Amino acid sequence: MTAPPWLLFGVAVALLAAGVLVGDRIGRRRSAGAAPQRRVGPHYGAALAHVACGEPAAAIRQLGVALREETDAAEAHLLFGDLLRETGQTERAIEVHKSLLHRPDLAAWQRTAGLYSLALDFKQAGLVDRAERTIREVLERDPALRRSIALRNPYIDPMSLVQIDFLRRWRATGREDEALFRVLATTVRGIAR
Repeated sequence: MTAPPWLLFGVAVALLAAGVLVGDRIGRRRSAGAAPQRRVGPHYGAALAHVACGEPAAAIRQLGVALREETDAAEAHLLFGDLLRETGQTERAIEVHKSLLHRPDLAAWQRTAGLYSLALDFKQAGLVDRAERTIREVLERDPALRRSIALRNPYIDPMSLVQIDFLRRWRATGREDEALFRVLATTVRGIAR
């Protein structure tokens, strides 16, 4: 004996509704302990579009508005500081990244990213000792990054020695040997990738 179609349809709808309710409850339980999601508005989206189009000045303007009116997301502060540094506004970048690092609610990865950005700010400002100390702090905080560098160095170190040799030879020619310079530049690009 087969069930009438209206009964099968009713059972399917009831099962679907039960699945939605159970899924909603599970989702609420999982997100109860998670950090609240920060909303972003149109200025933040416009800033990201300007970044993608290679328009840092416009992105900085939009991020400035977004940070005042729309969001306090750490990612927005990181991007804002990085764009300031890229446009030569290093002192402002340092201020933005330092103020971000004073926030007690940062996730570990956000704090590491903020420290790394601050180290780049210091380096661009010519504060090499502070940049080095900050990078050391990044490495202390992130064991995975330390392991990655330790695994990478045995492969990169020999190339560095080759570069030193090519650089010494190129300088010995009075920096006039174009072929030697092209080889040197190729080795630098190879490591940078």
